Amino acid sequence: AYTRRNIEVPYVAKQTLRQALNQLERSGLTVAKLVYKEDMTSTDYVIKQSIGSDEITPKSKLQAPIGTGVTLQVSYQEKEKNTATPRLVGLSLQQAKNTLWDSGLNVAEVVYDDSVGDLIACRKAKVYKQSSKIGTQLHRGSEVSLYLTCDDTLIDSMNTIATNEVKELEKINSKAKKREAEIVEE
Repeated sequence: AYTRRNIEVPYVAKQTLRQALNQLERSGLTVAKLVYKEDMTSTDYVIKQSIGSDEITPKSKLQAPIGTGVTLQVSYQEKEKNTATPRLVGLSLQQAKNTLWDSGLNVAEVVYDDSVGDLIACRKAKVYKQSSKIGTQLHRGSEVSLYLTCDDTLIDSMNTIATNEVKELEKINSKAKKREAEIVEE
């Protein structure tokens, strides 16, 4: 029988989301979910943390198995309630999760196609599709589903499509900035 080693859950509240994510990762824990709450003063600042119904405080000595997910309550200012969906195609599952969390988004469903048959293949699989198009504005804390495969041909073709989407998005953003500059000049 295999039992995961227990570790003390670090207190990561009262710091930036990036710092909290790094500290959780270093200690062998992960994110269960990001829950966003409006705040007048800051965005991406961890307000509270919990595992299940147990809130973690500075004096908590809660032990949890390595790999346990921690729910983080994170602040956002009203003007920054939305975030752009990042490009996830071509990333491993862990890279895609980290990228979503860095963007203030959560992982919804993780779906493996038929090319992923065992645990080793799961670790090698890459994202070939995401449920929200690159650049789509979502409320912080929204969920994005990930679709993974080990089929390199599929990944390459979807990577080409994603690259084109990013280029198109950059053109749109560039035109919008140019129009804003022209309006300011008038």
